[in-house]
Amino acid sequence: MKERNATTSSVREEAGRAHPSATDEARQGRAGPGRWTAPGRLAAEPPALRASAILSEGRPADKHASPERTVAPAVPKASWYHAAVMAAPRNYWMVAVRPDYYDVCRDQGFTLLGMGRNQRKRVQRMEIGDRVLFYVMERMIFGATASIAATYVEDPTPLWPSIDPDETFAWRVKIKPDIALDDEHVIDARLLAPTLEYVKKWAPELWHMAFQGPLHLIPKKDFGLIEDEMRRGRPRPVVDLVPDPRHGPAAREAAFSSLSLAPAGAAGQPPASDAGQAPAGEAGQA
Repeated sequence: MKERNATTSSVREEAGRAHPSATDEARQGRAGPGRWTAPGRLAAEPPALRASAILSEGRPADKHASPERTVAPAVPKASWYHAAVMAAPRNYWMVAVRPDYYDVCRDQGFTLLGMGRNQRKRVQRMEIGDRVLFYVMERMIFGATASIAATYVEDPTPLWPSIDPDETFAWRVKIKPDIALDDEHVIDARLLAPTLEYVKKWAPELWHMAFQGPLHLIPKKDFGLIEDEMRRGRPRPVVDLVPDPRHGPAAREAAFSSLSLAPAGAAGQPPASDAGQAPAGEAGQA
């Protein structure tokens, strides 16, 4: 038994001297630039170096892989997933602006959006990739959509006209235009806004009450509905909406005023003060 063990160990020593391991060759500097040659096999990366390279690429190392197995470089899965998540919009904003403000944004190519001091916290919530819808008050139109390209900055340089002379819309974000319609193809909000989910708390004729304030978070469904209508590119119809006198606040005010201001005998009944008195002519004849 001792002689057999001695013979086996001697054979192993001779084999080791004839074919040194990859670690020894790399340590002695004879393996070249990170490669070694095994007897009867192709050149391949040493297992230790190959494992470190795989880990640096973001792929798990296979401890049972053979040295001659080649591994093609690949993009880590986490990178494209992170990019997709960051590119997906998280918020859908609607800015309700005055016509002169909208004209300035259009002249700038819809590259910058500024909000006042009262909207500072909401502007801070805006993230890259969020969508923005422009609603123009007084004209009652949806004119453009854009995407946020950078986070907010504070810049007091006056760029937009304002009713308040101290308001410079200093809280600003960079945007890039997606859809910008001309005056002949803008969306008439009177025809589309009453169907939105965002205004369901109000009566259909009071839909504009939901758009009070300069900045709103609207549902994704509403944003997509308006943007799909923009992509159709249909000319704006000429519609003269006349309110129905039988419905709405105007009808209720008219009914109330007609009752309160009507003459005493208009309803077919004499005034309460004269209910028990006869006309002067009849009293004299009696």
